[in-house]
Amino acid sequence: MFTLAASICICYLLMWARDSFKENNRKGMILSSVCLAIGIGTAYALCRILPDYIENCGGLDYGFSGVMLPALTILFKNKYAKLGSSGASLAWLCLTDMKPIPVQWYCLLSLAVLFLYNGKKGKYNLKYLFYLYYPLHLILLCIIHFSISG
Repeated sequence: MFTLAASICICYLLMWARDSFKENNRKGMILSSVCLAIGIGTAYALCRILPDYIENCGGLDYGFSGVMLPALTILFKNKYAKLGSSGASLAWLCLTDMKPIPVQWYCLLSLAVLFLYNGKKGKYNLKYLFYLYYPLHLILLCIIHFSISG
C-alpha cells in the first residue's frame, strides 16, 4: 500500500505542477516544482537508499519504477500514448527486476485488452459474474496450492 500511496502523492504533485504551468502561475510553478522534486526524491530514497542502511527495510514494492509508473501515464492525454508509456515502463520494470521470471511480464498482457477497449459499456451486464469470479478463483488457487504442498 505504501507504493500506491507514494504513486498517488507523486501523481497529485505532478498534476499540480502541470496546472500551475498551464495557468502561468509563477508562485505555483516554483512551489509545485519544489514539492514534486522533494516527493520524487523521497520516493527514490525509500526505494534505493534506505534499504541499504536500515535492516529489514525492503523499501517499496516494485521499487522506484513501480512508484513512477502511474505518474508517467498522467503525462499523456492520448490513450495510445498512455498505453505506450505504460508498456515501456512495465518492460523497464521487468528488465530491472532480478528474478528469473518477473510477474510484471504478465501485466503486459493487460495492455492488449486496454488497447482494444473503446470506452463504451459492453452489451452484457457481467458485473455479478465478476463479483463471483474473483473469490471463486482465489478459492480454486488455494485448493490447488494446498493440494500440491500436501
